[in-house]
Amino acid sequence: MNVYIVFLFCVLFSIPLTILVYLILPKINHMIYLRNNKLHQDATIENIIIKKLSKIPFPAKLKRYLVLKLFESGLGDQNTWIYWIGLTFIFPGIMFLILSIQKYSIGTKFAFCALCFVLPNMYLKSQIEKRKRAFIINAYKLYYFLHSQISSGIKVTDAIKGLYEIADHPLIQKTFIQFVAQYELTLNIEESLQVLKQSFSGYDCEMLCVSIQQCVNTGMAGRTLLKMEQLMFAKYFYNLQKDTEKFKTKLLISGLFAIAPIIMIFLFPMLNDALKAFGTILKN
Repeated sequence: MNVYIVFLFCVLFSIPLTILVYLILPKINHMIYLRNNKLHQDATIENIIIKKLSKIPFPAKLKRYLVLKLFESGLGDQNTWIYWIGLTFIFPGIMFLILSIQKYSIGTKFAFCALCFVLPNMYLKSQIEKRKRAFIINAYKLYYFLHSQISSGIKVTDAIKGLYEIADHPLIQKTFIQFVAQYELTLNIEESLQVLKQSFSGYDCEMLCVSIQQCVNTGMAGRTLLKMEQLMFAKYFYNLQKDTEKFKTKLLISGLFAIAPIIMIFLFPMLNDALKAFGTILKN
């Protein structure tokens, strides 16, 4: 009796297993293959479009300027400038033609096209300012980390490889990950520092790059690191004070808006009575 039960169980178990192995799994595998193939085709089409658009004649200086600004803002990669041109130059032109066909006024057309050009550039500028601010706020931690690590006997190369963990702000950490990755692969500090210089222009980034290169060349932490740490901490504290003042102003404005309805509740009856009294005086 037990043998029949076991045989029946095996037969019943083998039926769904056979369906799973011979029917469902091949279909799942085929669906995964189609999806991967479609993604590959989409990526190939995108690369073809980028190559075609990159052949459009465009001033080299303006292209370099756009690429530099996009690197500083942390938006996209080396091909993002093509999309940016389409967004700020080609798209306003297309919209101008569409509005012209629909017979909008010339002022409306120019205003809309100006907004299409100005708003993306305003966003780009704001992103650059945010990243520069994030870099200044976190710079003193980078100097402190390098100085403490190298002074304690850790190799300069090992200390540099840990910089991305210290620069933990979301707006700048990706850049430091790229810098550390390139340095680990090439061990060429000059080429690797170009990643930072392209992403953060200005005196503060230049001094950090000079300090890192000096540490690599000498193998020790000089007095420059300590002085720059003090300087950048002073900048961090100054920015912290500015943020505090901004929050105080915002809280004051929010408080005024919050009590404005209450003030109006008390003032409205008084103003109403005053207007009625003034009207009565004029009648008499």
